[in-house]
Amino acid sequence: MWHMATRRVASGRTQKWVHLVGKTQPNLSAGSGRRIRDQAQRMMAGDFSSTEREILAMGVCLKWIEASQPELTMSGTIQYQTDSQSAMFCVLGMKGAAPCLRAVDQLLCWCAERDLELEVVWYPRESDFQEAADALSKHPDLTQWQLRAEVFNSLWIEPCLGGQQPTVDAFADERSTKLPKFYSPTWSPISAGIDTFAQPWGGPEQLLYINPPFQLMG
Repeated sequence: MWHMATRRVASGRTQKWVHLVGKTQPNLSAGSGRRIRDQAQRMMAGDFSSTEREILAMGVCLKWIEASQPELTMSGTIQYQTDSQSAMFCVLGMKGAAPCLRAVDQLLCWCAERDLELEVVWYPRESDFQEAADALSKHPDLTQWQLRAEVFNSLWIEPCLGGQQPTVDAFADERSTKLPKFYSPTWSPISAGIDTFAQPWGGPEQLLYINPPFQLMG
């Protein structure tokens, strides 16, 4: 059966993290906790370009759309508006460094599996969507705190635990999680569940690490 192609517009702006602006404004994030730490180290070493970050942001944007409204990523076209000309040229196949081209390959393979066309267009930073995305990228998330590694590790040598190790970080995101499995307050491509209070806390093999945001304490 024939159907009209759909077109959706998203706008991205990457600095340290990823944000999406559209009809909704969710907090997005990319990669696993280990990947985020690796990316932070690469940024400090000057080996994680803004072009590569923008391309990775496109992938996170598409995955959020698929998680929210999967029908929008089945065929059709999604237009991604970027203020990065280098990212646009890289996706169009005109030029790019090796890490950027690897990111493009993963991005386009993801789209091809869904018969989805990604249309990347350049918009100046002064455009409405880009200004909104830029403002979001500078807005810190004050709910995510984490213990220093040595303090966290010292918790699990207490005799009362009998050698048990934690299995789930109950209040985290991909940047702050101390464990591979975590529950996040908003969508994440690798979260085990959204809203820890809506997730199962029991089970003989499960031991939660609970370090909630300050506003939930008291």
